[in-house]
Amino acid sequence: MPAWRHTAEELYQKFREAKQASVALRWQALWKCRLGGKPADVARELGVSAYSVRQWLHWYGEAGESALEERHRGWRKGRPRGIRLSPELQAGLRAQVKAGQIRTVKDAVRWAAERGVQYSEGGMKKLMYRLGFSWQVARPRSEKADAAAQAAWKKIWAIRGRKADGEGGDSACG
Repeated sequence: MPAWRHTAEELYQKFREAKQASVALRWQALWKCRLGGKPADVARELGVSAYSVRQWLHWYGEAGESALEERHRGWRKGRPRGIRLSPELQAGLRAQVKAGQIRTVKDAVRWAAERGVQYSEGGMKKLMYRLGFSWQVARPRSEKADAAAQAAWKKIWAIRGRKADGEGGDSACG
């Protein structure tokens, strides 16, 4: 247990006056520990982990009440959120994708890193989705493909398909 800087009544007051729920929970845990509760029992009662209660006691013992109120979960001030590419880089990324220069998520991550912006593959997938792209791509066409021959093939098989449905012509099933 830390060296207590507040009485049980003062801790209870801090708990009741806290504006943020996460901070109030910390003060409540300290108050219950100050009344003689064990961290594991207090944690069970409050629905948090015993590690969290021990961590809060440690913070309180090290730096007092300021440590309990200044620590936050999730994003910290100054930490980048959302899209980290400037509008100019976003336009460049769009152009590269549309031109076919960037075909995979790894290519996009590498492209951004070359411009000084770090992304994970998952983060890049989310960015590409927000920019309106989908990673589903059409099957690549062979350079040797003959579009006229393919169209003729489709036409022949469309006619044969109608004949097989009983619209006329020879049919082995008829």
